Amino acid sequence: MSSLATKMRRAHTALNQHIEEQVHERLQKNSYLALRYLKCTCEDGVVTIQGRVPSYYLKQLAQTVVGQVEGVEKVVNQVEVA
Repeated sequence: MSSLATKMRRAHTALNQHIEEQVHERLQKNSYLALRYLKCTCEDGVVTIQGRVPSYYLKQLAQTVVGQVEGVEKVVNQVEVA
């Protein structure tokens, strides 16, 4: 693998990690406690959120909060309402 390809892969991974950290921080700072327990992953600007919340309102709110993070191009909302 070339040096350029290695550098690009590292930059790509670092960007994904940065977005995940920003999403996690936003969820942690939210006043709704249920959002603080959601998990997220990022791949190419697509953030997948998972977990459980007690209402459809909180599920939609989680998607909105995540979608407002810089660098997020799409949100895959796999949050369950229980």
